[in-house]
Amino acid sequence: WGFLRVFPMKALLFVTGLALGLEPPGPGEPLPPEKCAGQALSEHAFPLEGCNDIDGGFMGKTKAYQGSCNDTVIDLRLFPLNSSCIGPKPEPWPWPAGVCVVGFHGYPQIMTCNQSFFIRKLWSLAPAAPGLTCGTSNCSCDVDASLVDEVAFEVVLPLARSSLTYVAAVPSTGHVVAQIPGLEAGQSYQVRVRAHAKGESEGNPGAWSELSAAETFIPVAAKRKSETRPTGRWLEVFRAATGEGLPDFLDQHDASDMDGLASLLWKGGQQAITRYCVEVLPPTNFSYADFASCNSGQCVCNNLYDRVLARQPATEISDSCFDPAAGYIQYDCQCSSESSKISQQYVGRLPLQFPICTAKNMFDGNFMLPEGYPAAADPGAPVANWYSFPAHGRCDPGSRPGDTCTWKQDPLSYTVTTAETSVWQLETNYSCRDTKQSLEDIQRVRSEFGRLKLPPCGSSLVEEATILV
Repeated sequence: WGFLRVFPMKALLFVTGLALGLEPPGPGEPLPPEKCAGQALSEHAFPLEGCNDIDGGFMGKTKAYQGSCNDTVIDLRLFPLNSSCIGPKPEPWPWPAGVCVVGFHGYPQIMTCNQSFFIRKLWSLAPAAPGLTCGTSNCSCDVDASLVDEVAFEVVLPLARSSLTYVAAVPSTGHVVAQIPGLEAGQSYQVRVRAHAKGESEGNPGAWSELSAAETFIPVAAKRKSETRPTGRWLEVFRAATGEGLPDFLDQHDASDMDGLASLLWKGGQQAITRYCVEVLPPTNFSYADFASCNSGQCVCNNLYDRVLARQPATEISDSCFDPAAGYIQYDCQCSSESSKISQQYVGRLPLQFPICTAKNMFDGNFMLPEGYPAAADPGAPVANWYSFPAHGRCDPGSRPGDTCTWKQDPLSYTVTTAETSVWQLETNYSCRDTKQSLEDIQRVRSEFGRLKLPPCGSSLVEEATILV
């Protein structure tokens, strides 16, 4: 999911070249009609006549569509490789008309049309922001347990550009009292809280409320206890936050180990990076599932961009991603049904070697692997990893990886805003970033987290964190 915040529009907007925010293929999953009742959050109209651009929001490239409609379907045809609506063959992109479905960024959506435009209305999923109270030993809030399943306490840390998030399950009473771990006794903190809509993915930003007003919290002496956690495989993973106002989340997202951040820091400048601890259960006979490429809340078969970054052999890419009818290597690839099934249940892994290399013209029409692919790997550099986290495998609060779930996120996560990192200039069709520069950027991030003196993931000594009913 991205993190665009949508606010009410008083007038219908007629838009050309605006980001639709809809991801192919096909219509969204149906929702109960009551999800699309009441005042709409926003309303936009998009032209049907001619060839129209969509800001794809990925690597700065554009897509284009042509469309028509009737009373039952908005029949769009997507041209993902160019903005002129000519070859290769378009992808069908139908959406039901007049039906409440999962739409843009996970918001409930209804699309209708007239002769010239199709109109998209969005409704809010977000509950009201909770009220927050902090005493000397804990912070508390009250929510409607029929509407909210968890709350996230967000705490500004005294070190510059750093914060922590503590996610707590909501009991049946709706009254949550949390002793937030990871804080120093006697230190003053600013705490705020937001609520999450029950039954929605944690990774959907549209399901989170606005933040409450800030409260000052000065905890008394922290209680500590020794705890021997069951043996398990723990991962320390990181995500570069994709927007403002919300920390990032793992559901239906990809994340990396520390070295894997090198492939995500290509824009340069300062970036918000969140660190998570995750306990994982590997699938039988495998160390990890095949990696799934996760974008806009969907995790699908490893796509072309990720395969090229991982230096997958050219023959394997052609076998999985080649479209004989169109005569080019396509961005979306095909995995076996068994591989896809496992990847939707278990954490996937994708090893990456240095230097990090990518093809500049990957999103052009009739793409073929460039000359020099794959570049030689640097034998003296570390091997980095990306991981995919399917929502279907996540453990509910109180559960551990086992028969009913395969990965569990520690409720405590930390976010820092990095120092300046360097910009990656793609100067040729197949460009590799300097390994030394990549590792220097990673060291800057490692130093920022090192200042927080965090315990290792799966540590046997953890601070007491109690949710009181």
